[in-house]
Amino acid sequence: MGRQFYFIFNFAYLLSRFKEIHLVDLDEQAVHDGILRQGLNDTNNIFVHGTIDLTGSLPFLCKLHQELELTEGEAKDFIQEAILPLKLNINEPFEIVASICILTQLIDTVIGALGNTHPYLFDFILKIRNHHLSQLISLVEPGGWGFLITDVVSSDSFTEMANISEENFLEIMKHLIANQNFFHGVNPYRINSVLSSNLLASTAQILHVWRWNFGSRIYAVYGIGVQKKTLSEIIAIKI
Repeated sequence: MGRQFYFIFNFAYLLSRFKEIHLVDLDEQAVHDGILRQGLNDTNNIFVHGTIDLTGSLPFLCKLHQELELTEGEAKDFIQEAILPLKLNINEPFEIVASICILTQLIDTVIGALGNTHPYLFDFILKIRNHHLSQLISLVEPGGWGFLITDVVSSDSFTEMANISEENFLEIMKHLIANQNFFHGVNPYRINSVLSSNLLASTAQILHVWRWNFGSRIYAVYGIGVQKKTLSEIIAIKI
């Protein structure tokens, strides 16, 4: 979950619906600050798992940033091996797992480390993105649901954002995607395709498109739901 959402997300409502909430982030202090601000710091069923690199690749990004003279073959091998398997050990799997506006932050980490003109930037962005989508599904229990919520474009590049009615957002998003006006790596139709093609996924679909207003900037946001196959279906795949 992105840092700002720890302050506005309604954890009290979630606690009325779920037995436990597990929050995973690199910035552990931001999580605790958000929980404290909502007066829930003494709650026993919110679990914080901090200092976790969800990219799985921060050491490799630093190295790749310094290795601009790699041959094309060396770079491809490097990117292929760059992402470490993520073992959270946080009592997973879960009935529901949600990635809330974290994907663009992971991608921004890559851009910040490599720069916009790095020759292997987009290879690494796709690697990070697909790793995150696979990670999302892997944390879900058989038959459970994963939800990806991500910002796709802001009012910086689409200045009419505030004037569009939300019932027209889906059509507007299709237009923006067709015109390549969206953040790197978050094309919703491509992401839906990647999730649908995962062998453990039963179904995936774009659920909703809406607007989040953060004052100086407005974001178009979409949600995708993916249901994991049941245990019997997963066993059938392995057989």
